[in-house]
Order: sequence, then structure tokens, then C-alpha cells
Amino acid sequence: MRTVGAILEPRIRVARPALPALERFAGVLADVWDRAMLSNDGPCARDFEQAFADYRGGRGHVLAASNCDVALTLLLAALELPRGSRALVASFGFPSTLHALEWNGLQPHFVDVDAHDWCLHAKQLDGQLDGVSVIVATHMFGVPCEVTALEDVAAERGIKLVLDAAQAVGTWVGERHVTDFGDASAISFSGTKIVTAAEGAIVVLRDERCAERFRQLRNYGMNSQGISEQLGLNAKISELHAALGVLTLEELEAQIDLRGQLVDAYRQQLAHREDVALQRVPPGSRPTPTFFVADVGGARDRVRAALAERGIESRPYFPPLHRMPRFASVSRASLPVTERLGDGLLALPLYSGLDPAVVVEVCEVIGMSLDRVAAPDGM
Repeated sequence: MRTVGAILEPRIRVARPALPALERFAGVLADVWDRAMLSNDGPCARDFEQAFADYRGGRGHVLAASNCDVALTLLLAALELPRGSRALVASFGFPSTLHALEWNGLQPHFVDVDAHDWCLHAKQLDGQLDGVSVIVATHMFGVPCEVTALEDVAAERGIKLVLDAAQAVGTWVGERHVTDFGDASAISFSGTKIVTAAEGAIVVLRDERCAERFRQLRNYGMNSQGISEQLGLNAKISELHAALGVLTLEELEAQIDLRGQLVDAYRQQLAHREDVALQRVPPGSRPTPTFFVADVGGARDRVRAALAERGIESRPYFPPLHRMPRFASVSRASLPVTERLGDGLLALPLYSGLDPAVVVEVCEVIGMSLDRVAAPDGM
């Protein structure tokens, strides 16, 4: 590690953004400077939307926003869900998903996730659907949730299906991009994602009227004449962020290939270990390798400490939401899988510039740590 101020910076970070050559970004910014238009649905923002629309194909309306938190909040508002109605959401996830529900006056109800792919399945919704207006399901770590079955359940009960695709920009189910499912999806382009705008988001809405409401909501709730018609926010993406997003989106498939090779190496190195569980990828799908996460069980803190001694950063993902004091009063079903994952998952270094030798080193440290735990004297 090296010291920055009073903070020890790890030798190997858990994530690093893949950025274009600075000269290339500067060339794009020169055009922005010449136009002297930095926001307000400018040319770069429209190019960003069109680039993703071209990549994904399929149905729906593609719109950009300043970040994924605000995008998800306004996306839910655009669906005009009844305030006070119930929303089903997994406790295994990031707080921003729950915040978006709360901002819209919805009553969240926690459900569990699948033990193998760590995503929401239709079976978790059995007996939980009374009074529900929306199901919010996350493509956890870029692996697609059970989209077809969830769509069937939602359609049968007249419930909206919103897909948190923050980590799933390059995820496909068969020949369909994951944003081609459900009523609406939100994708993050923050600095930890496989492609980035530094901060930014893309939403996809199936219904044209909802898309028009979202356009107004991200622009202070105003119509094209500047008349306030809804309670909105300023959620427009800036030209600077959109320009970066266009450039990095061009490299999405190359980044998936590079990271995919590292994921394969991790899986090969850990395949023989019965004390390490890895996320299952549904057949016929292609996930986005945003993070590589392993379930090392009760040894997680020991493994993390051993990695830190080597200067290797790792992160526990995700602390269950229902265990956080602010969300303790949220109603919930039984959550045994969520609690197990919350105690055992550890995100390991994954980015396109990572030396494959580091993958071997990380797996060796994990193996040695787990072997010590398993030893009779724990040493």
C-alpha cells in the first residue's frame, strides 16, 4: 500500500473505471466548448441516448438522467403509482432502491432472493401480492433476475414491474437486452460501473405516456413551454457527462470480453473449493461482469483482512437492508438467503486492466485463509 495523506491506499483496488484516452475526451469537449451548451438536453445527451438505443435494440423509450438514484426515483413517479400502496423489493440490495420507493410515498415490503443466482424469483412473491402496485427486482451483480416469470406474475395481477439494472448495462437474456423486459428499467453509469459517464443514468420505459412524464420530471416538471405541470427535479445529464458516456459505451463489448476472461480465471481458480460459492448464471443469458463476488461464509472478515495485508482491496456486498436501523420497521417475509449472503459475500478486484496474476494471488489468499479456518486449531 501507499499512503495518501493519513489514508493507506491499497496496491490493488476492487474496481477501476475504464476511461478513454484523455486526448480523445478533450477533443469531444472542444466541440462542447464551441457550442457553449453544457446541459438542457444538448447534442451529447441525445447522442448518449441514441447510442444506447442502438446497442440494445428492442422496444421502449430511452432517456438519460444525471444519476441512477434520481433516475429510479423519477421513473417510479412517471408510473403514477398510488401513494401508500405496497412495493415488493428484495432486502438484498443497495439503499438507493429503497429510497426511490420512499420518495414516492410507497410502502416497501422486503422479500428474499434465490439461493443460487441471488436475484428475485417469482416464487418469493407467493402470498405477498395483496395491495401491491409495483415489484422492483434487481439484476444483482449484472446477472439477470427471473424476468419472464416476473413479467407473467405482474401481468396477471395488474402490477407494474420495475427492473433495477444499475449493474446490467450489457446483460442479455437470449436475444433480448434486459431492458426489453418489464415496464421500466434504470441503468447506472457511475464510476464503479463497467462503462461510465462519471455520473449518469439511462432509463428505458415501455409506455410512451410514462416516457413523456419522465421527460418533464427530469426538467423540473415543466412542459416544453416552461409551464410547471408536475412536481419534478433537475435530473438532466450534463453535456460533459454524456460525452464521456458516449465514448465509454463504445467500448462496452470489449470491456465485457476483457473482464469476462478475468471472471473465467476466478471461477477456474475457485472451482475446486467446496467452501466457496459463486453466483449462478441462468442458462441462455449473458451477464455484465460489473463485480466479481464470492460467498466465503463466516470466514469473510478473516479473508478480507488477509487480502488487506497484501494491499488488496475487497468489499462486503451487500449488507441486508432490513438489518439497517433506518429500515428496521419495514415489513418483511422470511429472509434466510438474504441474511446468509449478507454475512458471507465479498467483492474481489475486477477491472479490465487487472493483471491475471493478481487473480491467482487473490485466490491463493482466499484458499489459505479458509484452510486456516478449517484447521483443527484454527491456525
